Amino acid sequence: MPEFRPGLSAPTLPDKNGRRPPFTLPGLGFAIDRKRLKRFGRRFFKMTATRLKLKVVWDKGLKAALVLKKRKAQPFG
Repeated sequence: MPEFRPGLSAPTLPDKNGRRPPFTLPGLGFAIDRKRLKRFGRRFFKMTATRLKLKVVWDKGLKAALVLKKRKAQPFG
């Protein structure tokens, strides 16, 4: 029930057929309630260039990370 679900945007209620209207605003398609975002929002993930490199090495392995680095250094064309 939307009235009991705290959200960061205004709830969209389905019509009589159970369909929700599409989002129409630019960007995400809906307006974010800034007061609720300030009150309930929190950052749970922060990616830096160093963390991304470590994650690729951890997930793909050192060899794959070096291949990606070499491919990135090549110019387009």
